[in-house]
Amino acid sequence: MGVFCSGSVLFQGSGHKCMAIPHMTTEQVTLCGRIKQLGYSCGGQVQLYGERFDLISDPFCVGDDCVLVDALEQRSGHARRVRIPVNIVRMAKEQHRAA
Repeated sequence: MGVFCSGSVLFQGSGHKCMAIPHMTTEQVTLCGRIKQLGYSCGGQVQLYGERFDLISDPFCVGDDCVLVDALEQRSGHARRVRIPVNIVRMAKEQHRAA
């Protein structure tokens, strides 16, 4: 069963909607772009919270400091919505202020 992205909606299997990604402000879109540049983009692999993940979405904001990404756990293959660590979000915000 495959998982793929189409616009702002994540689909699993034969096209059944799995998770919706919320609309973001211009500032949030910029923040997520910087987080993508740090390696948290669709198709990447990361280790977070002691688990290895294959990222199946780009990062998206659900609050000022809450940035999430949809991912597949490598060990179990389960789809999860994972929070980007706050220190990564802060680093991306500081890069934005310095630019």
